Amino acid sequence: MAKMVRWTLNPANKVLTLSNASRRELIEVGLREDKVDTYTYWIDQEVFKPFDKVEAKKKVGWEGRFVVLFVGRFIDIKGMDVLLEVAESIDKEICFAFIGDGPLSASIEKVSRRLNNVMFIGKVDNHNLPLYYNAADILCVPSKYEEGFGRVILEALSCGIPVVASNRGGIPEAIDRTVGVLVDPTVDDLGREIESLYRTPKRLYEMQSRCREYATGRFSKKNTELIVRCYDG
Repeated sequence: MAKMVRWTLNPANKVLTLSNASRRELIEVGLREDKVDTYTYWIDQEVFKPFDKVEAKKKVGWEGRFVVLFVGRFIDIKGMDVLLEVAESIDKEICFAFIGDGPLSASIEKVSRRLNNVMFIGKVDNHNLPLYYNAADILCVPSKYEEGFGRVILEALSCGIPVVASNRGGIPEAIDRTVGVLVDPTVDDLGREIESLYRTPKRLYEMQSRCREYATGRFSKKNTELIVRCYDG
């Protein structure tokens, strides 16, 4: 595999990766350090932005609920099984909403019929995602693999939503403790941090109040400049 990666990428003048973790992996398989650089995703801050949470919850039918949101592909490495176990073991006042599609859709939908605090949403058009982010209280990214960066993290933070995520791959490069929490993707660790934020609304509010500024400072369209320079060069 390493040989194939070198054969494919070595002819390029520059290779851009989404995280320093990915950059290190490419250097380890034999690419020159000066050939590999890191860029950061950007989000349209005029689309993904905060708006009234009470109204957002009302529009999606989550009035009066504390909601932990998952957005992504329904595949095993994304950690939905872990999050579903958290939902079963945690305070049932904490609800879990799953947005996405994939091979595990039927399994998640089945659990949602058994547990009142699990909501299977399924596919949502991209232009409607900001509404769901704003209606949620926390985004959870329980990935069990070396995730590249996690675009959904950027979208949630831009909407003012803190993140509880696994400490895998490039995820730690996307958030810090001012706007989220990094843990091992286990039932105990995820459940503990989610329940802690639920039971300490002041801490949660402080995180929420910092998310938007954090996102606009790190994930705006200015991040395209590195890509443009590489092509111009």
